[in-house]
Amino acid sequence: MDKLIAFSNKTEGRDKFCKVVQYGSRMLKAMLAHPGTKERLQGLFAASRDARKIFRLWKSVHEYDSMVKLLQNAGLDNTQRALQFLSRLAFFFYWLFDNLAILSQIKFIKRNTPKLTKSAMTCWFIALVFTLINLLRNLAINLSRDAKFKLPSTDQNAATTKQTLDALKGARSQIYINLVKTLGDMIPAASGAQVPMKILGKNFSEKWIGFGGLVSALISCYQAWP
Repeated sequence: MDKLIAFSNKTEGRDKFCKVVQYGSRMLKAMLAHPGTKERLQGLFAASRDARKIFRLWKSVHEYDSMVKLLQNAGLDNTQRALQFLSRLAFFFYWLFDNLAILSQIKFIKRNTPKLTKSAMTCWFIALVFTLINLLRNLAINLSRDAKFKLPSTDQNAATTKQTLDALKGARSQIYINLVKTLGDMIPAASGAQVPMKILGKNFSEKWIGFGGLVSALISCYQAWP
């Protein structure tokens, strides 16, 4: 399994780049007025979207491996383990439905493509909700520890306290970045799952969907850059 995961991980860089192209072209298409340009951007959006779906075949294997490792990780508290496990489980079904949708779209299997796509987007949205809850919980713990170490105490070593506060600050920066990335992804995920339609009676505009996905894609590229 490790060899399969290492092999399929080689597509991650291409996937992140195509995500930038996918959502960037989607946002531009909504902002520009020229019909010819809009048509070309639509073609670029569709091509990059479908290419990413091909790259993501077998991603469910990654999630299965992640869930197994989570259950074996003794360094996590029960709440953190549960939130991460539920997020990975939802991502498992997201990749599964996403894979079936593209296989149906290219006529490899005969299934209802729109229904599979909506199921995939719903699972993606649920996974992001659990991810968001976990990030907010980690942020609250981080801020609590930061406040505790900033309290004056004769028992604290100044050098050790500074190292701890620096580490907490670094971890907090990563949490903030991941929060922005998660919120960005939640816009297209919620739209695909039709959450705004059910709550507000209308979906997000193409411009906002493109913007949210583009922000998340750019952050992912930054994090994946060697």
